[in-house]
Amino acid sequence: MPQVYAVVHDGAGKFLIAQKNCRGYFFHSSSRSGGSVIRWGQPLNAGGLPALPGGRLEASNPAAGAAQELLEETGTDIGEVEGFAVSPATFQDRERFARYFGVYFQVTPEALFLLPDVINARLGRAKLAAEKVRTTPDLSYAALMVEFPESPADNELEQVSVWDLMNEADWAIISSWKDDPEIGWYYPILANLKAKLSGKDLAGVSPTPRHRPKRLVSRFARRRR
Repeated sequence: MPQVYAVVHDGAGKFLIAQKNCRGYFFHSSSRSGGSVIRWGQPLNAGGLPALPGGRLEASNPAAGAAQELLEETGTDIGEVEGFAVSPATFQDRERFARYFGVYFQVTPEALFLLPDVINARLGRAKLAAEKVRTTPDLSYAALMVEFPESPADNELEQVSVWDLMNEADWAIISSWKDDPEIGWYYPILANLKAKLSGKDLAGVSPTPRHRPKRLVSRFARRRR
């Protein structure tokens, strides 16, 4: 099943980047229980490293799938963010012979500026929810979400911030991911966005036209100095 990743950006180079938790303690699912809790935590792939919100594509199309992952991991319903427009692109991991998707959600600069504080407040609630899981035997996912309704549905991310593709220091860090076996696929997604914002095209990327869908879903590292 292909992977899909969400990039929330302002159309001028600034975008939302996250830092992944090393372990996750609760996860949303489509099961009758709504999800699962893991008292001792589940090690996460690329834990502690920069991340774009994303995961397996379970929706009918990449835009809907990326919006779903963004909602589950940050609590952000992109359809409610001011000025959003969508532009999906398809990428190929030649080493793994796997296709994956990057979906670009453009929002207003003002909206992007406000998002980190809003999301980090929710992720703060997720930390409290994770502590509840660690200290409470036989806790159900449903009960956890009732007690912590502001928490994202998935315990994947530790924090988010805004980086700038046009900033030399930020781009140097992003470029260093290119051959990283854990997070290397983020580089083509972000390089493609930078090229598009600069009026260029990248070979090997198959973008689809930007559109504003009628409906998507219903319902980090800090700079290394």
